[in-house]
Amino acid sequence: MNNNLIIFLVIILLIAGDKLTTYYSLKNLQKNNPNIDALSAEKNPMAKWFMQKLGLGWGNVLFSFVSIILAYLVIWGMQYTLKAFGVNNWQGIPYYVLFIIYAWTIANNLYFALKHGRIIP
Repeated sequence: MNNNLIIFLVIILLIAGDKLTTYYSLKNLQKNNPNIDALSAEKNPMAKWFMQKLGLGWGNVLFSFVSIILAYLVIWGMQYTLKAFGVNNWQGIPYYVLFIIYAWTIANNLYFALKHGRIIP
């Protein structure tokens, strides 16, 4: 397998994990707290806009495609900046940063999905 294909698949899995945990977190918030606007819990203004316009499910799906494009733009920008400053591992560092950010986001969303689902106190 080509390295770029593996990286692309990992990015797809991370973004899918983020979107699924976001969906379940907000869905549990809607189910267990019907008098609260669930989208007010979403902190990403772009994701919130997509979800307000298209609903929770389709807004999440469409924003996942936008997230893939944005992830590659961020990776390209970080690689360009690191190469300009002469950093040795300028190609690999942005992928580590992206992985750490998405792993933290998935863990945070999973915590809130379990909390709003009343599985953990």
